[in-house]
Amino acid sequence: MVDNLDNDAFELRRMMRQQAHEKAFEVNVQAQRLFESEKQKVTRAGHEKLSNDYEKKLNQIQQN
Repeated sequence: MVDNLDNDAFELRRMMRQQAHEKAFEVNVQAQRLFESEKQKVTRAGHEKLSNDYEKKLNQIQQN
């Protein structure tokens, strides 16, 4: 009976550990997706700003 309880406890701990690993993996995947999305937004905004600055400077040079 004690062996059976030990086996049940071991199996329960194993299942809990597996669920924790799966949840951690899901959280990491979500975090990576969010990071990539935010990185694209920042990169796109920076690119647009540089393009706008370039156009303004080009227009100033052409006017002079």
